[in-house]
Amino acid sequence: MTFDQLMQQYVNYSYDQLMAIARNSLNTLIPVCQKLDPEHKGMFLFTSILLAAVGADRQLSAKERQFIADLTGLDEEKLNIVIGTYNSDMENLVNTFADKLSGDVKVQTACLISAIAACDGTITYGESDFILKVIQ
Repeated sequence: MTFDQLMQQYVNYSYDQLMAIARNSLNTLIPVCQKLDPEHKGMFLFTSILLAAVGADRQLSAKERQFIADLTGLDEEKLNIVIGTYNSDMENLVNTFADKLSGDVKVQTACLISAIAACDGTITYGESDFILKVIQ
């Protein structure tokens, strides 16, 4: 299966299937983030991954916003605060983070980002390019 076919498979998944993938990825990533970012209990690094995922194409669709809210349990006010902290340096942080990961954890990071990107029914060039950077 090619990368493009894999991304199309994510686009074809239902919202619930993507949420299950994202939650499974979280179960792997949160302990890793906590270990690498003990000062913030992993939340800074985890939030950076989420924000880099939604900011990969510099657009946040309403569906992506809802997906993040459903995934994290954040209400609208807290979600707005978190999203408001996004800056492009987070993509570099995530790439640096990914470079230090084992293959399985890299895959889970890419799965999480892919699920977020695909939840609105598309994966843009910017999103797929970012996913490729994470797994390389």
